Amino acid sequence: MRYRVNIIEPWESGTDRSIGANIVKHTGDQFLLFTEIKINVKGNDSQYFICKLKSEKLRSPFNNQESGIYEISMVFDKDITNELQELPDIENYRGNFLTGELII
Repeated sequence: MRYRVNIIEPWESGTDRSIGANIVKHTGDQFLLFTEIKINVKGNDSQYFICKLKSEKLRSPFNNQESGIYEISMVFDKDITNELQELPDIENYRGNFLTGELII
């Protein structure tokens, strides 16, 4: 399924419009998001982001593909270059965090 994503914070990496994205891997309560265009995060161009819904109450509507805007925590890891790689737990990161909205 194709989604749209807005990156809200930090403003240096923010998007001025929604961009296309796909969830290419889903593991537990987190997922790997691939964006159609590269996004500059702290000098690195990235298209892969490890993401997690900000609120547990959004999980059911999100899993049921209900239309809406879902606030997500995102992290950029320059070592993640494809969906075949093992996803580290988003909670283990200390930096490179972003806040975004995933639109169904």
